[in-house]
Amino acid sequence: MNKFFMILGSAYKQKVKSKAFIFTTLITVAIIFLGFNFNVIIDMFNKSEEIETITVEAEPELKEGFEMLLPNHSETIKVTDDSTNILTIERDKNTLTSLINTEVELSSDDKNAIQNTLDQLHQTLVMQENNINPEAIAELNTKTDLTEKTADEDAPKSGFDDINPANMVIMYITLMLMFFIIIGYAGQVANDIAQEKSSRVIEMIVSSVSPTTHLVAKVSAIILSALTQILVLLIGGYIAFKTSNINEAVQKFDLEFSDNTVSIIIICIIYMLLGLLLYLSLAAMLGSFVSRMEDLQQSIMPLTFLSIGGFYIAMFSIATPGTILVKLSSYFPFFTPYVMPLRLIDPDTSLTEQFIGIIIMIISIVLIIWLTTYIYKRSILLTEGGMIKSIKKIFKK
Repeated sequence: MNKFFMILGSAYKQKVKSKAFIFTTLITVAIIFLGFNFNVIIDMFNKSEEIETITVEAEPELKEGFEMLLPNHSETIKVTDDSTNILTIERDKNTLTSLINTEVELSSDDKNAIQNTLDQLHQTLVMQENNINPEAIAELNTKTDLTEKTADEDAPKSGFDDINPANMVIMYITLMLMFFIIIGYAGQVANDIAQEKSSRVIEMIVSSVSPTTHLVAKVSAIILSALTQILVLLIGGYIAFKTSNINEAVQKFDLEFSDNTVSIIIICIIYMLLGLLLYLSLAAMLGSFVSRMEDLQQSIMPLTFLSIGGFYIAMFSIATPGTILVKLSSYFPFFTPYVMPLRLIDPDTSLTEQFIGIIIMIISIVLIIWLTTYIYKRSILLTEGGMIKSIKKIFKK
């Protein structure tokens, strides 16, 4: 056991002190801070300013109409007679033209407010000249009500109507984070094992420690380094959230957290950790087949395809989490960490189904770890031949 912890500690320190680990962690934390403060950054580069007053030069009818309609679109701009911001309005037949002179560039909010006011003014004038009743226009613009009734009440509903937008954003972020972490660390496991075998360093290692102890300690060290990086990212994300005005930006997009948002975040983290352990165990097994570094990319292709498959099924099913494809793929172990959290968005998914997904993953992890140690012990000294020959030799023993 002492040898296990010695290998674990040494490998863990080597990982967290590496330049690649520190660089990627700092870059990711910086991206998180930029993401939470994107509106502040945009404002820094935006040279436009909001105006408070405006002078309207037009015929009395146009001037009075604009002044009356402006409060419907802006609460900050006031019409005065001595403003440096001058709006000139002219009307020729059915055409309304305008020109605004300002000292600074208009902000998009102010520009939209003035434009919408002018549009409403033009519409009002046309209605008055043609004796059109405003109530009639309102009735014409009223949308019809279409009620959909499906014969099969259990049929999955498509569309975004019943999905909380905030939960959808959380799911997008989780899927992206899970995919890149799994692919990144799985590649490290396979690379480390293959590199040790190809350089024959493993011959000196197994003379003092059992292959199983070495393998488990190696994988555990990478898992701990991954958890360390995830923890740093979570802490950085929390600090970025608390120090930003993201709440104001979220309100602009009408994103509101639902009652199950917290449970979705917790279950997503659980599946992320289990998925990481599952794919790292698979990467260790695939790396054990490799006798030469040239065969490494070929060996981890199955892992890459499995991860991409689960990722794309989840990404393209966010709007329809109740489909048969989602339900079936959520019970396939290598797709479960991607697809099963998605089913939380579907109100018909029970907590029992989530527990079943977790149990399936735990059983799969145990089986893969057992198979990995079996293969690793038999292939540890195989340093010649291609990948196919190594596989044949392993299972002939």
